[in-house]
Amino acid sequence: MRVWIFCFTLSALTAIAAPALNRVQPMAVTPGKKMELTVNGDRFSDSLQISTSFPAKIELVKRTNDKQAIIRINVPQTVSTQVGAIRVYDATGISQPMLLLIDSLATVATISTDKNKPAALAWPVAVESQTPNLASHWWSIDARKGQRISIETYAARLGSGADPMIRLLDPTGREVAYADDDNVRGSDAALIHEAGLTGTYRIELRDVLYRGGQQYRLRVGKFPVWPAVKTAGNAVTEREPNDAPAQATPFQLGQPVHGNIEKPGAADHFQFKGRKDDWLTVHARGRRLGFPAYPALELLDANGSRLAATGSEVIQQTYLRHRLPDDGKYTLRVTDFFRQGGSVINYRLDAATAKGGLTVRLKPALDAKKKPLPLPDRLWAIAGQSMRLSLQVGRHNFDGPVSIVTANGWAVSDNVLKEKAKEITVQIKVPSDAKAGDLHGLNLVAKAEGMADARLDLEPVYQGKWKQMAIVPVSLLKELPLMIVEPVALSMAATKVKAGAKVKVRVNTRRAAEP
Repeated sequence: MRVWIFCFTLSALTAIAAPALNRVQPMAVTPGKKMELTVNGDRFSDSLQISTSFPAKIELVKRTNDKQAIIRINVPQTVSTQVGAIRVYDATGISQPMLLLIDSLATVATISTDKNKPAALAWPVAVESQTPNLASHWWSIDARKGQRISIETYAARLGSGADPMIRLLDPTGREVAYADDDNVRGSDAALIHEAGLTGTYRIELRDVLYRGGQQYRLRVGKFPVWPAVKTAGNAVTEREPNDAPAQATPFQLGQPVHGNIEKPGAADHFQFKGRKDDWLTVHARGRRLGFPAYPALELLDANGSRLAATGSEVIQQTYLRHRLPDDGKYTLRVTDFFRQGGSVINYRLDAATAKGGLTVRLKPALDAKKKPLPLPDRLWAIAGQSMRLSLQVGRHNFDGPVSIVTANGWAVSDNVLKEKAKEITVQIKVPSDAKAGDLHGLNLVAKAEGMADARLDLEPVYQGKWKQMAIVPVSLLKELPLMIVEPVALSMAATKVKAGAKVKVRVNTRRAAEP
């Protein structure tokens, strides 16, 4: 006998929202010292965990409520001054990053908006506050004649919308130093001044547009505002004079080269041996290393004739690629695009030969109007399932097939890019033993025969997120956080049925929200 039951189902889909993070106080942590930070956001659970892009031991001290928690953090003494990221997560997902400064300076909140009654600072020290509306913040410091005073702001580099300007006034009230934007810090300002008088100096800080409520961190001390040059063991450092091709400093391809543009408008020259039909790639870096240099490159043949040039655009990193026409000696000429010169106009060159080059980036998804959506700064996945990622592969003198693999060894299918193709959607298999609540780091690598491996370029992800930031912190470019979330949960209330009857059933579906 057959019994017929007619069912009508109604489904309700609920997205489980992940924890959100929107504020961290203070904005800096001191290496070698245990500190407590207050983090604010939303949907903080008892299982809340914390992740950082820099080395640190972290523990949750107290979850005040679902919007606030107190954490204890200990950064090793060996970690240098840098910008890093902090996130919160649990089994429902992971938050967007908030930026922190690793800083050895103590933090105070002393401020004044009265030019004639500035807040006194015992320096070296750092001040955290928000820009006042239509006003300035004022401080005073005591300095001796000949003493060096370094002043630096962190705002855009910490994701703030502030555009700070700073001034230094001497004991007579005369402005002796001023700073606004620069080539490395973007809209953050920094200056160094040698005190010409002994007495009390005043510091002014304001937003250039007089906007209020924008967070900033002001550092006052005797620190360098430009980093020291760090060289590898096999590196070549320019030998002066090298202002002409005949004076070029010799190096071998594969050796890092370090140089300095000593005078405005000057040029440096470096010589190497190349082979016919090899593709030369030269990567010049200045601002990425923390220096205000805009290196521009020219490739010269043995007769001094120019074969190729680059660096004519204001870009963060300069690449020169050229196919060498003959065996023999070649010369690289390095200048500064803005004809700058001085002790801080430092750069590094990395030169090598290969068949060509590859780059790989995330492809933006499109909204209903076919407009690109922001690139994700985090991912989530379910254990045992596959996740799809669309990629764009840049080719430089290479048309052959390209394979995409994961740096952590996870299996990838549909991962071979055909000849000349520049876009691909790969499927990444998440291990079945991955546990909900675990945080992994994902990076992809493009491989091709005879080519150097190319790792997923994450810089566009954060350039789109923090448009006012000149240089994305290196610690964010290693990998994308990938959160293992709980699988879709189905639930249905118990229902009594009769043979031949129609039944309306409500099924509830719960899943993690899109990151």
